[in-house]
Amino acid sequence: PFVKYIFCEKPVSSSSYEIQSLIELAKHKDVKIAVNYFRKWQDGYNVCKSIVKNKNYGNIQSITGYGATALRTSSSHLLDLLISLSPEISHITAYKQNSYTRIVNGIPDHGYYAFMKCKDDSIIFLKSTSKMPENFMFELDILFDDARLIWSEGDKEIRIYEYTKKELYAGKGYAPLSKRPKKIKLQNIEVMLAAITNLIECKSKEDLPTSNLNNALETAKIIEAIEESSLSQSTISLITG
Repeated sequence: PFVKYIFCEKPVSSSSYEIQSLIELAKHKDVKIAVNYFRKWQDGYNVCKSIVKNKNYGNIQSITGYGATALRTSSSHLLDLLISLSPEISHITAYKQNSYTRIVNGIPDHGYYAFMKCKDDSIIFLKSTSKMPENFMFELDILFDDARLIWSEGDKEIRIYEYTKKELYAGKGYAPLSKRPKKIKLQNIEVMLAAITNLIECKSKEDLPTSNLNNALETAKIIEAIEESSLSQSTISLITG
């Protein structure tokens, strides 16, 4: 039978070259492939994406993602979000966690601390480390010109702390972040159902699922750069030309 749709587990491949080959093959065969970076179908991502796109609180100054060991299997979900919400990444400096290595399907999957500079001078920091696999963490912290946004695992809302002159805890003349955040309630979405529905609704050749081989490719490239930076103990430039 002719295959029309594929739902693929992340990270698809450890090689960005192989993922690029799959993209070309999928186009040739007119097959739609969704990749299980499931955060892309959560309401929290939709809220964050809308706020970033509309610049509700100005431009991004920095984004911090707090995850757990290991990078490829656990924190790649978080890295995928950091990439999709940020301006294009230009430089990466990374350090491998030496205190613990997680073994996934018999293969070492290390944790990392990664600092990424974007072309607009904003900064991304990824912590993909933990003491053990059970010490799970997912938190996204976005600092805008005019506010701070926090989205944490298990929360039913996104918290936004705006700068204000009404709270004087920092002293007269300052406008600190409010201690009373604005809260945006999140919809409880059945993620797998949303993902499959999104996939099968891709009708034309131009339609792509919310999470697809393209963002999987970008995530794989950044992971390769993180590993290269740590191994070479140098900053990796992603600027071409």
